[in-house]
Amino acid sequence: MNVRSKPVDPKLEKQLAELDDASAIEAIVTLRSPEGREYLTAAETEATIAKILSRLKPVDRSRCTVHTVFPNLQSLVLSGPPSVVQAVVDDRDVASATANQQSEDLLIRPVKTSARSSARKHGKAARGKPK
Repeated sequence: MNVRSKPVDPKLEKQLAELDDASAIEAIVTLRSPEGREYLTAAETEATIAKILSRLKPVDRSRCTVHTVFPNLQSLVLSGPPSVVQAVVDDRDVASATANQQSEDLLIRPVKTSARSSARKHGKAARGKPK
């Protein structure tokens, strides 16, 4: 399956395994650096992405959408059916992949506190009725 062993986010692996091709998933893909170099140039990143997409079957290429390319980070965000995203993740020029959709609620909800507990935390006397 994978050309070389590469890190793939467990959430992305789960989405790839569980969803059918009627679904679309998003992934953040990081490209492999060339042998003996730390990174790709922006132009090399663009060219490598074009190569990866050209290696897809024509029908799969039409179902894959590249949303954002980060040329200086040698990465991209793409979406498509799981089989198409899997084909991109398995490409020899891909170093790693992460799910772009997070399953958790990332909103930090406010916690209500009483004036007394808040005042105690900050070393102030609480206002209100004296005891």
